[in-house]
Amino acid sequence: MIISRLRWASVPAMAFLLACGCRRDASPPADTSRPGPDYRRMIERARNRQSDARNTEMLLAGIQRFQSDLGRFPTGLVELVSRGYIPVLPAPPRGMAYSYDRVLGNVMLVRIPHNEQAP
Repeated sequence: MIISRLRWASVPAMAFLLACGCRRDASPPADTSRPGPDYRRMIERARNRQSDARNTEMLLAGIQRFQSDLGRFPTGLVELVSRGYIPVLPAPPRGMAYSYDRVLGNVMLVRIPHNEQAP
């Protein structure tokens, strides 16, 4: 007897939930005026970030070998090239520059302020 009352009491609640979930206008209309994501550009940016990370890792590995061999950090990144620890100093990405801390031997990419960038 109690079970049948509970069953009938839940029917209006289930009907309400079913009606709310079945509306046709539940999702907003798609905005067709804006273009979709530019996946090619996103992939290119990801590849550039990977390349930048590899270049920074190469510089750090050269600095570590230099420090291990000579017992000091290089005075500048150019010294890594002149002593043969790296083949060439990689070009930083556009709008960026390498920042080298010769006391700690750290290298990182930093953004160049817009007014200091070459055209």
